[in-house]
Amino acid sequence: MAGFGAYEYAVTATQVLFRFLDVVEFLPHDTSDVHLDELRAELAGRGQRR
Repeated sequence: MAGFGAYEYAVTATQVLFRFLDVVEFLPHDTSDVHLDELRAELAGRGQRR
């Protein structure tokens, strides 16, 4: 899993392009559910911030 500080995007007639910038976190894993609990907690915390 990777976290980025910023991203850019562009929409063309045939595709959407993304460019991710400034890696702020990289968490390697063997299976996709290793970081699931941490990700859920992070997303829940963002919903409470205003």
